Amino acid sequence: MELQLQTAIRDDLFRQRNVLAGDEGGLARTLFRELSKYTHGGPNYTDADLWKSNGPVIVHTVFELWVHMFALVLAIGLLEIQIARPNLTPECSDRRKLKELFSSALAVLVIGSDERRILEAAALLLWTEP
Repeated sequence: MELQLQTAIRDDLFRQRNVLAGDEGGLARTLFRELSKYTHGGPNYTDADLWKSNGPVIVHTVFELWVHMFALVLAIGLLEIQIARPNLTPECSDRRKLKELFSSALAVLVIGSDERRILEAAALLLWTEP
């Protein structure tokens, strides 16, 4: 799949980072590094930095960032489920299928963004049925 993504869009999901070549790696690895900064409270990545206060304050841009990151994590996670269990089917008829959930996560991302482009290309490889 990674080779097909590289051929089709010159990017992929899981490529290793190559600092010497200035290559940040695939989308999943880049996102993991970014989220790690929040997890470990790196400079400019703490709640106080984000909210610009010492208490919970709703800042629209911060909320939008959170929604964006959540959508990316959800979409990548659903792709990983599809890779690992391509024949997985819901146990209950009222549960949404993985592809539908993936489409909902994708809808949050900016049309034409590199992230969305990579995820759309991966989905085309993994979900071949209409």
